[in-house]
Amino acid sequence: MSVDWIKVAKVLERQAGTSPKGRGGEALLDEGQRASLTELARRIRAGRRMALIADEVGMGKTRIAVALIQAVREAGGRIAIVIPPGVGVQWQKELSAFDPEDRTLLPLRSFDTFLDSFLNEGDEEWQRYTGSAQDRLHQKRNDRKLQRELPMGLLQDEEILMISHNFANARFPEGDTPRRGLLGEIQHYLGRGNPERRLYNGYHAAMVRAATVIADTVKSNRDVLNFERIMRPENLAAAEYGEKLRPFIGYGLGPFDLVIVDEAHKARKHDSSLSRILREILWTTPDPLRIGMTATPVELGVMQWKGTLSRIAPAPMDLSHMDAPLNAYKEVLERLQREDLDEDLVKAFETAAGDFQKVLAPYVLRRDKRDDPEFAEVIDTYRELDIRRVAPENSDVTFSRDWLRWFAALEALSFLPCRPGENPMKLMRTRLPHGLGTDMFDAALKGETSANQVVVGTAAVWLEALAAGNGEEIDLHDLPSITETVRLIEGYTARGEKVLVFGRFTAALQALTRLLDAREMLRRLSDPDGHWPASALSKDKNARDAIRIAMQDPMLWSGSRDLDVLESQLKEQYDIRAGRREQAMKALRQEVEAEAKAGNRDAALLRSLWNAEGISIAALLEALEAHHPSRNETRAGLSATEVLDAFADLRADLTDASPDEDENQVEAKPEKLEALVRGHLKEYTGREGNFARLMNGSSSPQTRRTLQAAFNRPGAWPMALVTQSKVGSEGLNLHEACSTVVLFQSEWNPGIVEQQIGRVDRKNSLWLNRFRSWKSNGNVGNMPRIMIHPVVISGTYDEHNWSVLETRWQQLGGQLSGNVLPPRSEGASLLNNVRDWENRIRVAIPRFSPDKLLP
Repeated sequence: MSVDWIKVAKVLERQAGTSPKGRGGEALLDEGQRASLTELARRIRAGRRMALIADEVGMGKTRIAVALIQAVREAGGRIAIVIPPGVGVQWQKELSAFDPEDRTLLPLRSFDTFLDSFLNEGDEEWQRYTGSAQDRLHQKRNDRKLQRELPMGLLQDEEILMISHNFANARFPEGDTPRRGLLGEIQHYLGRGNPERRLYNGYHAAMVRAATVIADTVKSNRDVLNFERIMRPENLAAAEYGEKLRPFIGYGLGPFDLVIVDEAHKARKHDSSLSRILREILWTTPDPLRIGMTATPVELGVMQWKGTLSRIAPAPMDLSHMDAPLNAYKEVLERLQREDLDEDLVKAFETAAGDFQKVLAPYVLRRDKRDDPEFAEVIDTYRELDIRRVAPENSDVTFSRDWLRWFAALEALSFLPCRPGENPMKLMRTRLPHGLGTDMFDAALKGETSANQVVVGTAAVWLEALAAGNGEEIDLHDLPSITETVRLIEGYTARGEKVLVFGRFTAALQALTRLLDAREMLRRLSDPDGHWPASALSKDKNARDAIRIAMQDPMLWSGSRDLDVLESQLKEQYDIRAGRREQAMKALRQEVEAEAKAGNRDAALLRSLWNAEGISIAALLEALEAHHPSRNETRAGLSATEVLDAFADLRADLTDASPDEDENQVEAKPEKLEALVRGHLKEYTGREGNFARLMNGSSSPQTRRTLQAAFNRPGAWPMALVTQSKVGSEGLNLHEACSTVVLFQSEWNPGIVEQQIGRVDRKNSLWLNRFRSWKSNGNVGNMPRIMIHPVVISGTYDEHNWSVLETRWQQLGGQLSGNVLPPRSEGASLLNNVRDWENRIRVAIPRFSPDKLLP
């Protein structure tokens, strides 16, 4: 039985009329979001059951989706939210903002978690343990239920289920393995229904229970569910086994009235986990509503509109009628970039734009900043793109003679005539600007590759140029793009500004982070009142190489370049600081005790940590100083008030970063806080510093969230967050204390770049608050801007990479943001008819905001 969609529409209209209120009485929906709810209600009443919410990054798509979820819940429906990894906690927060009693489970991530949801105490798995081991398993099971990782009953009973994009990645290897038992058990109960049958290979009783629940579900819904009898499913090939099993997993999850696909543009391949979830697992009621969410429905080609919409289209749905309008619009956009305007071109654009809007308007709902009155007057100027080109002619410091010789030789040698795959210089040419292939490059410098075998005639000159030098291995820390990026970042951090850096490849990102920390350490050691939170240098060779490179800057360091001398100096300043802190700690503890007795919650929690096993209070105070925005390096440390303020911030960050804890549990059970603090200190200690931090694929989800919280606090370290593109471009809000983005390594996909910039270009961002202040003060001084700095090594493959990205970025803007006209030089004069043509084009630009959509 499907949900009553008219009731859902009425709830949406009520929310659009009067926004739901948060815990503090604040409105949860702004005017634009409420307009979107009104449009969704209109579509639902008209019988439309699919929509793509494609609002620009930072406009609040999730709030619209959660308002719709609440409406479906109120009407008695069930909801599936299919989300990318790492954003489950943020979805939980948004759900609890609308309903403080919400207890939605953490995302369903794996086949094992699916099976665990059917496990009960007393099952075979418990019998494998005795004594304390069994107690720990009991506690783990209960904790996982309390923390909402597993349901208290069945997954089918949950109103909302979040499902990870990766859920269908499970593999079922051939052979007699435990995880291949479920399909056979389901087939058995569908055929005979013998409750006494035991599993061959005895995985655990959860599999039997899952099989009976799924079989009962199929039997109760024979009129709508199809299934085939499979003889000896354990003998199926791995891929076929997974294909046969996935629909039954969906029956175990139960039917859904509303399916929301977050980041619906991702993993477009037919055999991706997300595609399998949508095609094979999700079971929907007869009249479901499907919603896609993405700020970048297209990234590399106009036909991707069809691919994204097919994610939410009821099957089968023929979208071939879109082909001609989409291609026609793409072609006219390209003509606008290369041809002078005339009447025929303008008419062609008006026609193509109208057809483009007509074919997408029934499905797409997109607000961008043109629809926000606050942005309207500065839409073309509030972002500033400042390309930092690293080239010999404009930088004799960042582009050393060695690097110039190497890059020039690689460019020349890459053009040598040879059979495909025989010239390693072609590969090195594309990789070296990004800090890749340095092992291959070192070997080439030493003549250990086949490079000299492909060199003939005058080309030998370039090989000699490549190998010229002192024979030392290449050091990434003085890669020209790294040197320029460091200079750029330090220009901002010297003014107290934070910087968000994006790159693709780990080796160069690690080198950049190490060099930033090394330079900040030397800067602080050069200051008589400076302090660096470490008593010894790292033993890591790469970290020491970074220090050596940093020491070569005479404007930064004038002391000894002997690392042993530097380490003595580091220890001396640390010991002085530690001695002062030791003297202050006694008085500090007395003040904390007094505050605790007076009822200060944070003082009581801090007191419980003072003598907790495995926690160094000195290390904790050191971490609090780094966490606090107003560190004063000239005194022993923070005052009691500052310590408690910093501790409150740290506690909130750690609780917020842990998907398994909530504030009430932490306050009720200090041992939970102790565990969180231990984890934080383990990560904090042993690092050479945290002025700059790297967030990449190896960073745990909790570390990412802790870094997010610290980066969003003005003045607190890290001041530079160096982020690998695939990790930090989605799902993280980094806008509260940063308005500067450095594109350290160029992407090929402009959609990724938009997502990256969107980390700081969001509602209630630092930039927006500064802009509001600037407006309220009468527009005095320069208008604040979001600064975007691509770093490009001129004359190398890196420049080609940027050129391709720039072209694609402009094409993407033409489809999504209305940026269809080529940039015009400032102050250029235009004939009246050209101005008229440009105005006609602006009027004709497709718009999918609620107030501009076709009925």
